[in-house]
Amino acid sequence: MKTRLMYIGTLPCEQTGGGPLQMYRHFIESQDFEFEAIIEPYAETIEYIKTYYQPFDNLLERISKTRLYPDFVALNVLMAEHRASSSLLDKVLTFNPKAIVTIAYGSYGFVASSVARQLKLPLITFFHDWWPDLTPCRSWRKQLLDYRFRRLYQESNLALCVCDSMRNELGFHRNSEVLYPIPSFHSPEVSDPKGTLQKKPLRVVYLGLLANDYGQVVQSLVKFLQDHPQDWLDLRLYGLATDWSDNILEFAQKNSLYRGRAKYGPEGQTVLADADAYLVVTSFNKLLKRRVQTSFPSKILEYSAYGKPIIAWGPKDCSAVNFLQEHSAGSIVTSPDPADLIKCLSQLNDDIDYQIYLSQAAKELSKSLFNPLVIHNQLLKSIDQLVTFTAQTEKCQL
Repeated sequence: MKTRLMYIGTLPCEQTGGGPLQMYRHFIESQDFEFEAIIEPYAETIEYIKTYYQPFDNLLERISKTRLYPDFVALNVLMAEHRASSSLLDKVLTFNPKAIVTIAYGSYGFVASSVARQLKLPLITFFHDWWPDLTPCRSWRKQLLDYRFRRLYQESNLALCVCDSMRNELGFHRNSEVLYPIPSFHSPEVSDPKGTLQKKPLRVVYLGLLANDYGQVVQSLVKFLQDHPQDWLDLRLYGLATDWSDNILEFAQKNSLYRGRAKYGPEGQTVLADADAYLVVTSFNKLLKRRVQTSFPSKILEYSAYGKPIIAWGPKDCSAVNFLQEHSAGSIVTSPDPADLIKCLSQLNDDIDYQIYLSQAAKELSKSLFNPLVIHNQLLKSIDQLVTFTAQTEKCQL
């Protein structure tokens, strides 16, 4: 019999990227659970999930569209426990799950914790990003979010951390594990790197976030290429570039550097399969130091399945750089100067043996640490142990 789980969260479970894609693969695509979801009102309706909306208070909704937005975020967290309305609780009771699942992102993670406590159900929480650092909150608001984020960790009966640095930052927990992001269950067809990596120019693909701090790093690369063209390099960028300068965006589009929004599913697989190497970018902004240390780019897992070189461009203490360095599975650039990245790519382009070495290292990762069946089975085992332990405890209390 499949374990019945109720997901309550801000992020939907869908085939896009990051947390939503992780939830989709574990709980929808695998078909190993009876699964239903309650999504925060601001999330889009999703066809393949029964989604319920709890209306926001009109005043709070108006505040969220003004300069008082940071106050709204903090207030929303304070009110989270009171947003577990009777109708929401009734929907959970009707479904009768064995556990509540959530992602520590947005206010509905705190709603999920409140529901779990009220209904005496175990809480399973995924910690993918240090969410308070992604908000506009500062001073007391940021302190409040950090406090609640850490408290949510302690309130969880099973805490699933995206990497070691996330678990270390959150501290001791009676039942926490490192669960890497899960790549696709369907391994792509990969040709022999000896026959594909020698073509020129070198096609380097970046697929992901192109806005905000990460986007600024990529913009600096495009600006460098605008001033210093590289005929040997075929750089292809996929993602939403909503805050790029008009000048850089026009240049990137005209020269086929920017290819539009990120591709997922079969289209994304084609984009990645046609690449010679992949780029992972993190922010050099010191204000985001904790975020880049505690998050783990799921791109590394997606890329590794294709058995091509991976290049991580970020500060030396970020999780992506540390991981690839520890496992000798990628090329590392820790300087924010795009000229240093170009130098690294040029050396890679000229060294076919090194390309093959990095390709094999990436493929080995996909067969071992990043094997989707291994990652998913770890989750299955952890949830089964939690549900079994909870049932035995309840039996002993009768």
